Amino acid sequence: FPARVLISRFPEHVTVTDETTAAAGRGTVHPFTAEEAAALVTGRITPVRTTTAYRVSLALVGVMMVLLPLVYLALVAGTAWGVWWHVTNNTDLLEARGVRGRARAFPVLLYVAPAVVGAVLVVFMVKPFLARRPKEAAPRSLDPGEEPALFAFVAAVCRAVGAPLPKRIDVDMHVNASASHRRGLLSLLGDDLVLTIGLPLVAGLSVEQFAGVLAHEFGHFTQGAGMGFGALIGRVNAWFARVVWQRDAWDEWLEATSRSIDLRVGWILWLARGCVWVTRRALFGLMWLAHAISCHLSRQMEYDADLHQTRLVGGEVVAGTFVRLLLLAFAERKAWQTLGGSLVEGVVADDIPGLVVAQETRLSPEEKVSIARAAVTERRELFATHPTNGDRIARARAADVVPLVACREPATRLFAD
Repeated sequence: FPARVLISRFPEHVTVTDETTAAAGRGTVHPFTAEEAAALVTGRITPVRTTTAYRVSLALVGVMMVLLPLVYLALVAGTAWGVWWHVTNNTDLLEARGVRGRARAFPVLLYVAPAVVGAVLVVFMVKPFLARRPKEAAPRSLDPGEEPALFAFVAAVCRAVGAPLPKRIDVDMHVNASASHRRGLLSLLGDDLVLTIGLPLVAGLSVEQFAGVLAHEFGHFTQGAGMGFGALIGRVNAWFARVVWQRDAWDEWLEATSRSIDLRVGWILWLARGCVWVTRRALFGLMWLAHAISCHLSRQMEYDADLHQTRLVGGEVVAGTFVRLLLLAFAERKAWQTLGGSLVEGVVADDIPGLVVAQETRLSPEEKVSIARAAVTERRELFATHPTNGDRIARARAADVVPLVACREPATRLFAD
């Protein structure tokens, strides 16, 4: 598509000239130096102690991590054994003594049908072990030499909250930040961590708000075992979800063949499809249980990380950040809707973070009040991975701490580019 810009819709925020500034004041101020960025963080927070609820949740997750795979393997082994027992012990059905004419087909079907259905079921239960994970897009990683102020600021926040330094900092185009293991499950036993920062998040926050978000993520870095178990059960949940819902060429073949073949023979495949469906329902129950427990652990981890954030920047800044994040998330959805429509016309944006902030500034006062009110009135759901914003805001405001970061400059000053 032509590399045009959304000038017709956002002329005051998105431009192609160097002389005119983009959204959130970028280009109007000089970036911090590495020394200035590091000096923005003073002192260290009081260490956050894990609660009893957190430790209990961690223990439950550990038990489920062992139990659920064993249950699934037991189902596979039990089904395979049942098929083998039937094939080796019911061969007398093939002899069909005393049965003549068309009736001879009935005992043969009694032998063949369970064997075929069981074999199909075992294959469909085993094939998820052979399926490859979807390939993810390569991340955009930052170079410390090109972004010295950001890396100095990140190191200062890590020291303040007592967290290990991330091995890598990635950026993406979402109003979010996250902490994860750099090499997946291979990094569970060490501090091999990666921090991912959404550029629209940076564009819409002040330095102190951004520092609080980083402290929250680094709070997860301090949760060693919790992060490890959380990542592990997340993989298990994702695997179960693929088993329950994902369909592939084998599923399509079974469905297409059962529909096209003569029903007098095809009923066996229909029965196989029914057994596969029942198995997936059973696995759905296991997934539901594992997800419920992992969500409870996730909420405890969020409370713990919130304490790191509050002790670094203060309760009022944390409360304001939660509302700000909701506004930016709402604006992000509108920005992607705008891009989706304009892309059909061959129009793209050169500055997606600026576009998100532009959408946020265009929200009406009524929309902003409605979003802020929703933050404190929402109810917690059973499968919520995060506590309600109202609960988190109330906890932050109740904390009596002296902030270690107090800078209302735009967070974009931490970036050279």
